[in-house]
Amino acid sequence: MISVDSSSHFSQSIALAYLAKTLAAEDSFEYAAIFTLGKARCEANVHNYPGEASALMEAGRLFLKAEENLQITKTHGYEIELFLDDLHRIEVFRVLLVLTVLPPKSEELVGDGQLSLLAYTDDAKESAKTSVIDYMDRDLVLLLRSLVMSYQLEDVNGFELTATLLQPYVDYAQRKVLCDILTNLIHPPDDTL
Repeated sequence: MISVDSSSHFSQSIALAYLAKTLAAEDSFEYAAIFTLGKARCEANVHNYPGEASALMEAGRLFLKAEENLQITKTHGYEIELFLDDLHRIEVFRVLLVLTVLPPKSEELVGDGQLSLLAYTDDAKESAKTSVIDYMDRDLVLLLRSLVMSYQLEDVNGFELTATLLQPYVDYAQRKVLCDILTNLIHPPDDTL
């Protein structure tokens, strides 16, 4: 005859198994594993050792599944320094490429378009809108501002000095673009055909 206590543990075991299966179906593997551990505890209390072993194995499998899920869905939010380094590199490239494409006196440099370098000019106003330069090193922002202003004024000496000071912040490809901009500033290309 089954005792009342054993009957209670058996019904709890069934309820915990049902919850574990439901949670596993919803991809909540870590919670499913915890409920499966509860089922194993109930099985141990009624001296059903094969049932306990089976539940423990299932809990282990669910914990492994939860760990795999965590590794797959892991975001890059933890590598904020790498993100900021990439952001700096990309913004320097953007500024250099805009300077390569547009002539020094172009209105697009201070406009509202995609090629705008308004944030790096004298006309830049403090705005509530967040921009890339809010996340950049202040020294780099000042050097880029100096570079853009000397480019607008066609100040070859100022541009060359700023390009020299920018060297620690740029890589080889960016140095090449800086040299090309400086060459075009010294010897402007003929636009007449």
